[in-house]
Amino acid sequence: MTRFLKAAEIGTGGAMTLPGRYYTDPDLFRQETERIFLREWICAGREERIPEPGDYFVRNLGTESVLVVRDTAGEIRAFHNVCRHRGARLCTEEGGRFSRHIRCPYHAWAYALDGCLVGAASMKDAPGFDLADYPLLPVSVARWEGFLFLSLSDSPEPFEQTHAPLIGRFARYRMPTLQMARRIVYDLIDDTRFCFGE
Repeated sequence: MTRFLKAAEIGTGGAMTLPGRYYTDPDLFRQETERIFLREWICAGREERIPEPGDYFVRNLGTESVLVVRDTAGEIRAFHNVCRHRGARLCTEEGGRFSRHIRCPYHAWAYALDGCLVGAASMKDAPGFDLADYPLLPVSVARWEGFLFLSLSDSPEPFEQTHAPLIGRFARYRMPTLQMARRIVYDLIDDTRFCFGE
């Protein structure tokens, strides 16, 4: 029979907790974000949140904003949530549906759901301007058991490799069939948002 130990019964082997600054120092948090979190796969939400072509949601990873969208072929894509023209934020809402295009609110550049620039009226007379040179900048996406993971790394280690110990271990729970029942958002004192249920 399995015996569960109380916290006081578990030896530490001489290990000690980190000094308090490791939990509160903004510079250490910035370094951890850049060196660890933005290079790894981060769970961004559930596939079910974007069931139809044009459905999207926005996820902030550190200081970066990422747009996750289902394209017209049904594929899930992610892009930096920034227009290639003047760097304006494309989407300010947490989620929704695009009718046909992702349109920048600043100068109305229009992108197809696959990220290709399809319209830039303000640039039609610019010599040498080619729509194909200005697609949205992609973010790597991995799908696993109904969950979507993002990596901002230029060349992330394959998800199947980094998460190999988990692949296939949860099949009995039928996780791809799970559906979110409720979403809870916590606003923290420093304006950081902490979400459960995504």
